[in-house]
Amino acid sequence: MDRVGNSSVYLFFICGYRAAVSQNTTGLQYEAGENPPLWAALLLGVTHVLLIFDGVVFLPNVLSRTTSLPMEQVQYVVFVTLIVCGLTSLVQVLRVGRIGCGYILFMGSYSAFLTSVTHAVDLGGLALASTMILLTAPLVLLYSYFLRLVRHIVTPAVGGVVVILIAISLIPVALELWQGGGPTDGNGSLEHYLVGASTVAVMLGLMLFGNRILRLTSPLLGIGAGYMAAWFLGTLDLGLFRAAPWLGLPSFEWPGLTTDLSWDHAPLGAAFALSYLIVAMEGTGTIMLAQRASLRSFVRVAYNRVQGGLYATGLGNMAGGLMGAQPMGCYVDNVPFMEMTGVSSRLVGICGSLTLVVLAFLPKASGFILDMPAPVIGGILVVISVLLFYSGFSLLLASRLTTKTGLLLGCSLVAGMIAEAKEFFHGLIPTGLDPFLRSGVAMGGFTALALSCLIMLVPKKRIRLTLPAKPEAYADLAQALQQGSHKLGLCDRDCLRLNLACEEAFMYIANTGEESHGEHIRIRVVRQEEHVFVELESGNEVDEVLGEAQPVNFMHADEDDLGKLGLTLLRNTASDLNHMRISGVTYISFTI
Repeated sequence: MDRVGNSSVYLFFICGYRAAVSQNTTGLQYEAGENPPLWAALLLGVTHVLLIFDGVVFLPNVLSRTTSLPMEQVQYVVFVTLIVCGLTSLVQVLRVGRIGCGYILFMGSYSAFLTSVTHAVDLGGLALASTMILLTAPLVLLYSYFLRLVRHIVTPAVGGVVVILIAISLIPVALELWQGGGPTDGNGSLEHYLVGASTVAVMLGLMLFGNRILRLTSPLLGIGAGYMAAWFLGTLDLGLFRAAPWLGLPSFEWPGLTTDLSWDHAPLGAAFALSYLIVAMEGTGTIMLAQRASLRSFVRVAYNRVQGGLYATGLGNMAGGLMGAQPMGCYVDNVPFMEMTGVSSRLVGICGSLTLVVLAFLPKASGFILDMPAPVIGGILVVISVLLFYSGFSLLLASRLTTKTGLLLGCSLVAGMIAEAKEFFHGLIPTGLDPFLRSGVAMGGFTALALSCLIMLVPKKRIRLTLPAKPEAYADLAQALQQGSHKLGLCDRDCLRLNLACEEAFMYIANTGEESHGEHIRIRVVRQEEHVFVELESGNEVDEVLGEAQPVNFMHADEDDLGKLGLTLLRNTASDLNHMRISGVTYISFTI
């Protein structure tokens, strides 16, 4: 049965399942810790895998078309990538100790690495690519461990810039594949154009105008349309699919690791490192989204789960580098499917993870994907570029866009596009720096990080102090704010708002925190371009700040409700109120 038929069948089962488990079609029916019937968990687990399977093996598939890798090595890479992705997804679901997030979170090959991996394979084969993965994947672990320290440097603006640059770098590769993938007899033919156009039209059309189910399955249906168009036009070759057995193992050709690294490989390592930085940042958002979709009473992000998910991602990539798998990241594609079915049970994630492992031993499945026509892959990459542009701009809009962040965006994009053009002062560029200075992602990402550090380090008007976590200590804070208001350049009205907001936040931490967890509150007030940024840091674990604080009826409010009325005042006085707890430290921040 072809992919279009599969999608129709499993969508039918989804609808039947929803009717079987409950007549209630709204809300979460099974959250992370609850188990549906085993048959339902198996069905939903397989469906999750069907939604992401093409993406899991997408990077090895593209490598088979854009590099000179022998097909035996490509088949081994597909096999080991499925094994590593399945086992890492299982660790994510089960949460072994502090490793894993404890929610349905599937791993798969990540398109942001396409240019880096392709360049590594061209320079030194799979051995060099595996070595770069093994050396740079620990960056995800470091990012997770120091998440609270880098949160003001690795900002959404930096992540957005790098994602946009990745999209720009993918477009030339996509267009080459759309035309046929190389100097063949049919390269640039009308048939190839129509096959790629069919894939792009179906995917974008369903994303723009389809209902929720059609949008969710648009990648599958788009690929199915591409296969059908290639078959109709006579360009579909299913040689690998026909030759592959239903069950079996690939020829084990472990690529090994490269030991003769030199400074010439440093720019390539920088490109991999930046891509893993994007994996960490996007993984943070994906785990937050999965957490929100997995709990009925979601209040606030549990950052220990975010860190656990990133630990699993980093360790899984290191294991993949040793085995010869491709780089992987967290998949967000199936999270809306959890919301649609109302089932976020870990049992579903376990079934789906084991399904990925089983598929590694079904060469027919991987053969069908490896036979994907080059124009279909090119069309998918065009749509991926569109979605990456969307993700990048979403990250940019998530941060407050000021003059400085706007200049950071502009300088980084221009630097990346100059590098991508490869037409800038050929005679002056040292040969050893060529891989870095000719990579738009590496050059633009480095520019963004450097400017972000400079913006962070530039002296600003600020107030810093550390006070005991006791209500009576607020008098010292009020005095410091009064003395520093002139230095911050605040008018009387904003000075009053600052004092009021700081008082409510300080008193809330001092009154509701458990003193055994921390004894001091560190306050940082910084004058920025158009506002004042305030952050209070404490080891005390406090109740939720962002939840409902105002009682429904003041006449019947109890003592606890009245004690939280200050939060209502805080939320109406300050802007951009945020509450985080990372690595045992509580952060409450806002702007005036």
